[in-house]
Amino acid sequence: MTEKIQAHVSEEKTKVVEEFIKLINEYPVVAIVDVENLPAKQLMQMRSSLRGKAHLRMTKHRLMKIALEKSNKEGISELSNHFKGMPAMLFSHENPFSLFKTLKKSKSAAPIKP
Repeated sequence: MTEKIQAHVSEEKTKVVEEFIKLINEYPVVAIVDVENLPAKQLMQMRSSLRGKAHLRMTKHRLMKIALEKSNKEGISELSNHFKGMPAMLFSHENPFSLFKTLKKSKSAAPIKP
């Protein structure tokens, strides 16, 4: 008698989750990057420095968590515990240490906000 009611999920959100699952399964290196308080100019510099090396994707927290949970990679769901601020996911075939070095180079000073 107790019938579970299925919530309506928009087709767009379903496609985003499917895309993230595909990327998680395709790339051996998956990282979480906090882009909160990152100026747009610096974000664009970071994206241009990573072009060809990595894929940077952003969406809502909840959609990323769902994608991590539904992925068939072992231990990948543990990354959802590291979401802070405004997370973005970084996908790559590169060595994670060289990626970190590239990200560190693209870091620049920003004026202090009140």
